[in-house]
Amino acid sequence: MAQPCGPQQLQKTRTLTSPPASRVRSGLIMVALTSLTVGMFGLSVRVACLSGGYVKGPDGSSLHDVYQTQNTVKIRLPARRGNIFDCTGRLLAGSLEVPSIFADPSLIQDIEATATTLQDLVGQQAGEIATDLASRRHRKFTWIQRQVADEQAAAVKALRLAGIGVRDEPVRIYPMGSVAAHVLGFVGTEQKGLAGLELVYDKYLRGQDGYKICLRSASKKILGLAPGGYKPPRDGCSIVLSIDSYIQTVAEQALQEAVTTYEAQGGVAIVTEPSTGQVLALASYPTFDPNYFRQAPESALLNRALTGPVEPGSIFKPLVMSAAIQEAAVRPGEIIYCHNGLYVKGSRRLRDVHPYSNLTVEQVIAKSSNIGMAQIGERLGNYLMHHYLTQFGLGAKTGIDLPGEDVGILLPIRRWTSFSTNSVPMGQEISVTSIQMLTAFNAIVNGGNLVTPTVVRAVLNPDGSVLLDRREPKVVHRVLDESVARYMTQGPLKATINEGTGTRAKLARWQVVGKTGTAQIARRGGGGYEPDAYVASFICAAPASDPRVSVAVMVHRPNKRKGYYGGTVSCRPAAKILAAALDYLGVPDDPIPPAADGPMLVSAPVAD
Repeated sequence: MAQPCGPQQLQKTRTLTSPPASRVRSGLIMVALTSLTVGMFGLSVRVACLSGGYVKGPDGSSLHDVYQTQNTVKIRLPARRGNIFDCTGRLLAGSLEVPSIFADPSLIQDIEATATTLQDLVGQQAGEIATDLASRRHRKFTWIQRQVADEQAAAVKALRLAGIGVRDEPVRIYPMGSVAAHVLGFVGTEQKGLAGLELVYDKYLRGQDGYKICLRSASKKILGLAPGGYKPPRDGCSIVLSIDSYIQTVAEQALQEAVTTYEAQGGVAIVTEPSTGQVLALASYPTFDPNYFRQAPESALLNRALTGPVEPGSIFKPLVMSAAIQEAAVRPGEIIYCHNGLYVKGSRRLRDVHPYSNLTVEQVIAKSSNIGMAQIGERLGNYLMHHYLTQFGLGAKTGIDLPGEDVGILLPIRRWTSFSTNSVPMGQEISVTSIQMLTAFNAIVNGGNLVTPTVVRAVLNPDGSVLLDRREPKVVHRVLDESVARYMTQGPLKATINEGTGTRAKLARWQVVGKTGTAQIARRGGGGYEPDAYVASFICAAPASDPRVSVAVMVHRPNKRKGYYGGTVSCRPAAKILAAALDYLGVPDDPIPPAADGPMLVSAPVAD
């Protein structure tokens, strides 16, 4: 029978089941240690998550990233853009460090007051400055005004405004102003090439920017460089051109004088080495100063040497004549009957400016007879004519290392007609750029090779070592036999200067060879020609025995009342450029011989 649970029994039970005080204390210690261990583990996990970027903020960014963003600042270290030199080492384009004013909007406490303080120094309205800063309130960097005067920069520094600073940045300069502007091109505010060689060779010139990452205190004060937070900038490569700034200046001045004298719309002058294709000068007028390109009208930025193809007119005739000689369609010295100035072919009536009866092959070029060339075209035929013009590089880009080159117009052979047979030899039904025409002409005077024109000789590493060597001529293919090329140079092209339409290009010290041309400008979209709109051209080389320099001058839309024939408008500026270049380069004299060594020319009035 169970015993009743009285006070004594209850006391005994409690004594047997209650733990001693020492065990209680041990249990409490264990609980405390366990809690501390769990807490430390949790803290370790949190620290690990923060350092690894696993804990995300409200916007999804890691708290580690937020910490880094708020306590560091990354400063761009711009690379210095490479220089551009002419072939003699004269600086054509370089870079200069210029101060610019910037802001860290996150550090500016009173935007309106800061804007008011700055407005007179930077020449902007306080409201505009404040609006820009407010819209970028959470950014660490924004420009206020770039490329300021040293005095402005010094005044801003003296203010010691919170969040406002001055930083030097490279600015492109062109120390020779407008010289070779269309070759060089220009760059934008961010030092990226926008035109000319600055665009084509931008990947070499621009270099690679660096940076430094600095630590900041809670008050945004720079404490020092963050570990591993520095990458030095790598400056850009430099370029050496085939352009000679002296010859370039002479070409630009002669071209400007011709355009101004004859009240023309514009013009082109190009100087090359016929054997290598290297361009010594390339001028387009009107021109501009790349230091201030934003102020130039669009027409001045246009490089007319590579764009705006036109019918070439009579300067084209030597190409067809050389093809006819190559194919034995005509013989040197052969007599061509020129129908006394009127040639009827079906429904078509062709005329010469001056009537001729019999002309030698050489005289057909020298006197620039359209009727003579039309008959030579008939002998050669459309297929061969088209083939040779393709070989001369027409209807395709020359490959010059400048942007924006036009291909011109050479219709496919299936679109040629019987009219083409007579028109093309006169330089009609085809359009060429100035650089195409001079490249094709060079293939005659250099001995028969089509050579790609180039303006860059070398690309140099920042340490001056050669990265790319572009001096080797790029021969595309042979167009003419050397004997045919020499005949054309010593025969028809020499006769043009001595007794033909190019007498205004005669030089006392060197025998010049060349061809004049006067072409009407076709209407846009077809349908004939614009009234009183011409291109007056002259293309030449010297000395005849071994042409070292070739020149093309094309003047667009001269005032007809002032003169519009190529022999009148373009001969003298081309001869001036040619003489200056030959003298400057030290080319030995090679004067006109006392007696002509080619076929005798009849005395007759000339025009082109």
